[in-house]
Amino acid sequence: MSSGLYAALSAANAKMQSLDVTANNLSNANAYGYKRDRFDFEALFRDATQNVAGRGVNFVRVYKNHTDFTQAGFAVTGNPLDLAIDGEGFFKLQGNGRYFYTRLGNFRRDDEGNLANPSGWKVVDEKNRPIAIPDSKTLSIDESGKIFSNGGEAGSIPLFAVNNLADLRKEGRGVFAPEPGLEDRLVEKPRILQKRLEESNVQPLEEMARMIDGLRAFEAYQKVLKTYGNLASRATDLGAVG
Repeated sequence: MSSGLYAALSAANAKMQSLDVTANNLSNANAYGYKRDRFDFEALFRDATQNVAGRGVNFVRVYKNHTDFTQAGFAVTGNPLDLAIDGEGFFKLQGNGRYFYTRLGNFRRDDEGNLANPSGWKVVDEKNRPIAIPDSKTLSIDESGKIFSNGGEAGSIPLFAVNNLADLRKEGRGVFAPEPGLEDRLVEKPRILQKRLEESNVQPLEEMARMIDGLRAFEAYQKVLKTYGNLASRATDLGAVG
């Protein structure tokens, strides 16, 4: 069977995967803290290998998906426990006996008086201890993360940076799990914005353009596959005549 058929099939399969990524980005365009996904393609045969194993035809696949951590804009919420990060860093969470990272600061005061996310995972300080939040109407948090209540300092919220963002994988709801061996460090000059949340970094128009381009390419690959099918059918008919 022609290697060109498999090339078209591999391209169609890769394009379907990329369309799934684009569709997921679009569905989260209005989700606070969402970071869009991107994908990289690769050719399975290159150079001399292409001529020998691929007979002059390259096969393609989605090499890997990765998260785009580009910072987005901010939405004003008015909630004193909504926090946004301007610049480098993540909040560090403790949950299910593990540590996680997030830039989505839609926090609350849990039943134990600690700062926590909607899933109940606690925000921790530089020593990985839960951060206590005073039950006060005068609560304020400055840009460096210091917590003030009733005119006095009541604690601090640190930000953490990781050496390699590729070592973070999505857990959902703006939370990222570290790969084994990941190391973090404190951000020296954190900038935290109170009563704000970071928006999604998805650009709907850009994703729609990707979607349209992907659909057209997928349709083209379908036509190629159909053509190969017709050629194979005619070749079978001609062979039967002899």
